Amino acid sequence: MKIDQEYLKSLLKCFVEANTAYIDAKVISAALKTEVDQKLLFHLEILNDKDMVKRDGDNTGIGMLLDASGDIHYSIVPLRLSAEGHEFYEAISKPEIWKKLKANFENAALDTLMTAGKELLKETIKQSISTIG
Repeated sequence: MKIDQEYLKSLLKCFVEANTAYIDAKVISAALKTEVDQKLLFHLEILNDKDMVKRDGDNTGIGMLLDASGDIHYSIVPLRLSAEGHEFYEAISKPEIWKKLKANFENAALDTLMTAGKELLKETIKQSISTIG
């Protein structure tokens, strides 16, 4: 499965706009108006691989798994967006950065999107600082 960049952005937005520090797969699926499905599992696992989504305490995993028949089983596991996740969301929430990422990194891996997004964010910050005086 390929990363769906729009879906990924919407998924990150669920965490940022939540009224609580932790949310779970059921809350996320409701916010995205979708089922807990393989697309959600895939994107949450990718975010977890890059330490962008964390569980409470020292627990690991996202509380979802796929069985041999393709059914998804999940527990109500509290998840939060990590500092790394917030930084990435900060970058992609800026329309000018998002537009550049989508135009130049259409089928990129998450690591590539993160690196490019952070670099573009740094440039945006430098430009903003230089206008301050």
